[in-house]
Amino acid sequence: MKKISMYIGATLGLAALVAGFVIINNNSFALKIGARGTTLYKHYNAIAATNDEHGCKEFWVSCSDYSFTLTEPTDGTIEEGGDIRNNKSFDWNGMTPLDDRFIPSNNKAKAWGMKPVLDLGNNRITYGLMPQTVVDDSDTISALNALDSSSIDETTGYYYYNGDFYQTCIGYNNDGDNHFANGTIVVDETKYWFICEPITWVIMENSSSTYLVYSEKALHGGINWGYSNSDTYETSQVRAWLNGTNTYSGQGFFQTALFNCNTYVQPMTFSLDDGSSIVNDNVRLLTKDEAQDSTYFANDNKRMLVTSDWTAAHRVCFKNGSTSFVRWWLCEASKNKTTCAWGVGVNGGVGEGGPKTATGSYDRAERPVIKITIA
Repeated sequence: MKKISMYIGATLGLAALVAGFVIINNNSFALKIGARGTTLYKHYNAIAATNDEHGCKEFWVSCSDYSFTLTEPTDGTIEEGGDIRNNKSFDWNGMTPLDDRFIPSNNKAKAWGMKPVLDLGNNRITYGLMPQTVVDDSDTISALNALDSSSIDETTGYYYYNGDFYQTCIGYNNDGDNHFANGTIVVDETKYWFICEPITWVIMENSSSTYLVYSEKALHGGINWGYSNSDTYETSQVRAWLNGTNTYSGQGFFQTALFNCNTYVQPMTFSLDDGSSIVNDNVRLLTKDEAQDSTYFANDNKRMLVTSDWTAAHRVCFKNGSTSFVRWWLCEASKNKTTCAWGVGVNGGVGEGGPKTATGSYDRAERPVIKITIA
């Protein structure tokens, strides 16, 4: 999150500073200034968020320049400050997710995908945040286009505007039929905005409070499965993107889409039949055996995967009747065809005909798998 400073003395008159008090919103309170050469810090404890109200983190405010820090100072004098909400200079209601001090309410955290929500009746979990639905309101698009870098959350790279997160990309149409759910055809080299929405996961297995899940929709596309035609899944580009490793370090799905991932997401150890070593990952794709397991997918129709608008803008979209479905990757290379990997076709069939690299690889989608623990 972006770090900002809190200043309450910049617009004060000289008389007020000399007198040793400040007046803000017609409220006055004393200023305690430390001895010459010594900074006095006010220490404010963290305030836990509730369902309906946000909270703030533990931090210190310098009484010499009125800036705050989230780490305890190593010099100067520290004085307890009590409840920060009693400090009239503190804009409790004005904090946004881009403020380091901010802790969202439980309701906001769930709405932004920061906390998992379990729906056992529907066999689903919502958790994580991804750009999914295209923005088609002209006023909102104009407002988003006017945003600058101060609106970007440094952790996810998403833009914050008017209570929601957004992301933008340049659209590419793979075969002339890529279109959004509203029927609009994707136009090459065109900038689009998407609202970020919680990811819905389908429960495959559960043990106590730990669940193995796969994404309900295709979440991304346009990434080559492999770096070269001889790649195994272990060394593949799609694995690197899912986990934020190799060339995708710090920018992968795991880091940007999954909030507080170390709290909820558990690593998975698994072996594959494509020459990969035993793999231990936070995020993976379905194996070919899982994709063909009738416990998870009763037939081809159940494997047919609907795209998000974000995925459609990344070269991935095919019509089947009136609905758009996609081809999607599985996490094994083909042993019989060195240039191909296993995947699921637009009609739900499982096969090993997906090209690992080049243009033909771009039209496959990513359907992540995670293991998540909900306390």
